[in-house]
Amino acid sequence: AAALALAAIAGSADAAVKYQRVHGTQDDEKTLSIERTSDGGYITCGYRISGIDSNVYVVKHNSLGAPVWSRTYGGQGTDIGFSIRQTSDGGYIIATETNSVSAALGIGLIRINAVGNVLWSRVYAGSAFTGGRMGTTVRELTLPTGAQAFAVIGRQTFYNAAGGPLNQRGVLIKTDAVGN
Repeated sequence: AAALALAAIAGSADAAVKYQRVHGTQDDEKTLSIERTSDGGYITCGYRISGIDSNVYVVKHNSLGAPVWSRTYGGQGTDIGFSIRQTSDGGYIIATETNSVSAALGIGLIRINAVGNVLWSRVYAGSAFTGGRMGTTVRELTLPTGAQAFAVIGRQTFYNAAGGPLNQRGVLIKTDAVGN
């Protein structure tokens, strides 16, 4: 079985790359999520580190991977975009981890239009510590009434009396069309 697995991996080394693009600035940038867009292009999100702060970093790409526009979102502290999805109206919804609004880490949602302008943003803080971290995912929902809504998942970490991490639990947040 191991030989078959190695043969399968070795066989994939000859795969052809259609194109490869490197984009960004002199800052440290990481891309964590990609979504195919209705115009045949792509939208990516992650974060850009500048100094001691990190901000959500979003890039809209055309069908050949060339950047069309890019934006950063956030404040002082940590803001990381873990998941981006195109919405039914052509805009985007971004799931984030953030502590730029308060000292406590929270799950954030940022709703932007098709050219990256912020329509609204929300932070959902937990009682002890709520963080998006790896695996945070957001989805657009259509309710039975036809109304738009969003669902985002993350994690909440609970601490013991000494301040050490005790355990983690998954968090599911469902919002209305404007993040409430």
